Amino acid sequence: MKIFHFLLLTAFAAITFSFFSCSSDDGGEPTPSSNSSGGETVFCKQNSGICSQLSLSTCMELVSAGVAQIVSSCDEPPPPSSSSSQELPPPPSSSSNSEGTVFCKQNSGACSQFSLSTCMELVNAGVAQIVSSCDEPSPSQSSSSLSSSSQSSSSQSPPPSSSSSGTWYCDFGPRHTCLTCDNLIGGGCFEISGSNPSAEECDQQWATITQSCATSGDFCDYGPLTIDYDDDCGGTGYCGGCYKYATNCIADGGSRVSTCPASSLELSEVTQTSFTDTRDNKVYKTVVIGTQTWMAENLNYNPSTGNSSCYFNLSSFCNSYGRLYDWSTAMGFNASCNSSSCSSQIQSKHKGICPSGWHIPSNADWEKLYRYVDMENDGNGKLYDEYYDYSYKVGRYLKARNGWDNTQSGVSGNGTDNYGFSALPGGYNGSGDDNFYDFEGVGDSGYWWSTSEVAELNILAYSEMMLSGDESAYHGGIYLKSGLNSVRCLMD
Repeated sequence: MKIFHFLLLTAFAAITFSFFSCSSDDGGEPTPSSNSSGGETVFCKQNSGICSQLSLSTCMELVSAGVAQIVSSCDEPPPPSSSSSQELPPPPSSSSNSEGTVFCKQNSGACSQFSLSTCMELVNAGVAQIVSSCDEPSPSQSSSSLSSSSQSSSSQSPPPSSSSSGTWYCDFGPRHTCLTCDNLIGGGCFEISGSNPSAEECDQQWATITQSCATSGDFCDYGPLTIDYDDDCGGTGYCGGCYKYATNCIADGGSRVSTCPASSLELSEVTQTSFTDTRDNKVYKTVVIGTQTWMAENLNYNPSTGNSSCYFNLSSFCNSYGRLYDWSTAMGFNASCNSSSCSSQIQSKHKGICPSGWHIPSNADWEKLYRYVDMENDGNGKLYDEYYDYSYKVGRYLKARNGWDNTQSGVSGNGTDNYGFSALPGGYNGSGDDNFYDFEGVGDSGYWWSTSEVAELNILAYSEMMLSGDESAYHGGIYLKSGLNSVRCLMD
């Protein structure tokens, strides 16, 4: 401990000396100054919204940890923050410096293992403190702090012991707008089951086990959360919302608040109605898009004949994503139509397996949907590519706001669901067999049948496709009729 205190004081003295030795030749841009790392300083904006002038090496360590970015100025207005304490990446396992590491808890609540000099620079900037471990409760925050901390130690109880009793909660702090979270809301305080909760029930890196939930915080309210149809609000897909406070809040037209109003958290929904399939009394959401009325869910009707299945043959997947059908079953044809042309039997509004008053969409129906959505969002209504017709952004606007897997790089695969179509990744079965390994793509991809056959190859029909890692909607893909895809019904 004495050695730790000695290192702490030594680093503090070195940084203090370098701070007072910095100077600027005039009142304009600050000139690069020497620091404990011997390099120039940069403006370093953390994900919490705190912006400080730190050494380049210090900021780069934070950037590498995924908790900050280098900006041209602390006055630079950022887009509405989409990060929350739940979404920060894990801390680095070790520091790149050779001087030793310490646990460094920032005012935002994030705790990481950094080099001593890096943490001391954050301490001197007033945005962090050195702690003995990241399991310590978050420090209480000053009302004048620019941090948007979700918790305060003064309102939290210590982690439960083996003799704990009563009701315990996992507290992520007050609710706020979070563009990368399910349902667009971050934060929240959730009851832990049992009177003696274990640490495994609450991610203590981003939340705190407590017997009283935090009710206030430090946020910036930009007004009701709405869809950004014209790309006027920073390219996030949304306008308004209530985010963690940052220094640009007032200048950008926001208001500093302690609690986010409900109107800034709940996205104004597209008007949806419902329809009951009298064959099995299942209720489906429906939505009007342009001049078309679509089911806003995949069909989940189990016919007495034909080939259809739940993903992995589990009913829970049918409940979430709808049922998968081969082409002939979806069309209401004999199984022989999977290997031969049945174009003479296809009607202009072909009912197939859909309820009365509804039909399987044709290629022209799907194309009409895509062109409408594309034109509504500053597109030209054209579909691109020599082989696949697709619109670069239609998938983004038609995919549901949750249910899609993240990409390998961690980017959310969810859409903005501007029109209430709520496309979900139900996966597919390429062979049509019930073998477990023939089912693929749930959570990552969605495929929907069209009535249209491929004229040159009788075993193929057209299908639509959307993918988790792609904002496009692919129109006119060809697939084996014997494979299993989802079905969306269109009103006559």
